[in-house]
Amino acid sequence: MGWDHLTAADGFAFAMLAVIAASFGVLLALFLSMRRQARRRDSQVDELLQELEAAEKKTQADKENPEPPPSPPPWERPPDWWKDPK
Repeated sequence: MGWDHLTAADGFAFAMLAVIAASFGVLLALFLSMRRQARRRDSQVDELLQELEAAEKKTQADKENPEPPPSPPPWERPPDWWKDPK
């Protein structure tokens, strides 16, 4: 049994199988790398995310309960003082 029976089409099929196997290997390596990196997550990142979440909640609370505008000092004129009163 030798290599005499193989045609160019067989060689192409084997090459395509090798490319597909290599592609799956790359995807598997990427998945394993992401999984390993997720396990070694930095605690500072978690603290930052919690801080951002607290700031967002504070912003929402400020939007729901806005502070009244400060009253103008007594020496200031109203903004439309120059208009004719009608």
